Amino acid sequence: AHYDRACLAMTSYAADLQGRCDVASVPSVAVTLLPRAVAQLRSEGGSFDIHVRDSDSSAIVEAVENGMVEVGLCVLASKRPQLSFEPLFQEPLDFVCPLDHPLAKSKRPLKWAQLEGESFIRNGAAAALGLAETEALAAGSKLTATNVSSNLAMVEAGLGVTILPRLCRWKCSHAVRFVPLADPRSSRTVGWIAKEGRNLQPASLRFIECIRQQTQAGEKEFGYAAA
Repeated sequence: AHYDRACLAMTSYAADLQGRCDVASVPSVAVTLLPRAVAQLRSEGGSFDIHVRDSDSSAIVEAVENGMVEVGLCVLASKRPQLSFEPLFQEPLDFVCPLDHPLAKSKRPLKWAQLEGESFIRNGAAAALGLAETEALAAGSKLTATNVSSNLAMVEAGLGVTILPRLCRWKCSHAVRFVPLADPRSSRTVGWIAKEGRNLQPASLRFIECIRQQTQAGEKEFGYAAA
């Protein structure tokens, strides 16, 4: 019986049905597209060992460069010769506020001038935009949240407002409102990264194909522009 199981395992691995995929993802993708990609991978008959961690983009880039994970789903702020990057989608960042906030009822995208004087909660996604307007909002801030869940909880508690990627709204409380921003620069490009020239494991290659397909399938539902 042990011999039969060993033979089956070797046959499955040779057919790219077994293996390991280590992936790191930004939180907004980790709670939306990534589970769908993993479910698709499972439905195709693969018996892959998948390890997922969520983090911010800078930590993901470092993890891929250091070999801690093989694939990263993140934003690449600047081109790095040691990394390959394939865009998956362009995602807007929205103004996030409590439901009872005056701007929550806005029928039109918000202009930066409308946000002046707000109690802003700093976060990495907003800072990564590198805009003078977001830097001005953050300059007077006394509150920072590096975790998306903490950021949303603080907004819900009435501690301030913030700017977050639109995908974050699908797993947040109904007590907050995501309002579009009028500035087209308030967006980010999310893609997958790996070490340049590295031969990825079969499990990682299959996962990447699944995340590509799920990104295309979710375009209308999630409100981003697929690459």
